[in-house]
Amino acid sequence: MVAEKRNNVYSVELEEGTNFIKSFSTAVIELFVSAPEDEILYQWQLEIQRQYNEEEFRLFTIGLTSDCLVSAEVRRMGIETAPVLFGSICFMIIFVVVSSIREKPLKSKPWESLIGSLIPILAILMSTGILSFCGLRYQSIVTVTYFLVLSVGVDDIFIILRAWDRISTATPIPERLAETLENAGPSITISSLTNALSFGIGIFSSTPAVRTFSIYSCFATVVCYFFQLILFTAILAVSGKREQNNYQALFCCLKADPSARNRIAEKITQFQNWLIKSWSFIITTWSAR
Repeated sequence: MVAEKRNNVYSVELEEGTNFIKSFSTAVIELFVSAPEDEILYQWQLEIQRQYNEEEFRLFTIGLTSDCLVSAEVRRMGIETAPVLFGSICFMIIFVVVSSIREKPLKSKPWESLIGSLIPILAILMSTGILSFCGLRYQSIVTVTYFLVLSVGVDDIFIILRAWDRISTATPIPERLAETLENAGPSITISSLTNALSFGIGIFSSTPAVRTFSIYSCFATVVCYFFQLILFTAILAVSGKREQNNYQALFCCLKADPSARNRIAEKITQFQNWLIKSWSFIITTWSAR
């Protein structure tokens, strides 16, 4: 066999002083097959996979790839991921709610955090409904979108709550909201924009499953961003009214003691401050640098 400049054989070894191929380790064979339906092509490829796993081909390492097989593998991954979705969402919500507990019980925000954690889920459900109505087929890989949008949305909730808590409760609510969005707005806007753009690149993929996943993720990220600006800020306005009127964070219909302190939250805050100071000292020492 004469060696030519082609891209279908690799690790080629030539006979000394000639242009003849002595051996090669890898060969790629491209087959251009058409069928009336994609399912026929998919079953044909599965049959090829079954045959090259038989005993007569044991000396060869054979692999097969195509858009159909990639899409099927992506669907399989989505189906396997779905069972852990519910547990992950519950754990994430519990973590966010617990993290909203403050040293001053009056400033704790369990209900606000709970609603904030549900906003990404609402955004995903809305995106699924709109895109399905527009004719975009839902695929199992879209379940991964729940994890991605939830993580981005929860991160933004922490940023907004932190900016809100840093402003005095005596500040009028419209001004407090304006200052909160002024401080947190650039951060959540940049994070949402970059995530939407990164997903948007996948829209141009030739693989149908990847394209569908990217469209759902990009659209859900944008919807979640606007929900946070419109819906969550309205929740914060109600929360600010509660704080100004000295109502409890958990039982909002009961009056709160403004001087009350949460001892557990104080201990956790003290430990957190100690941990940050210790870690900062360690990484700034000469030996660590």
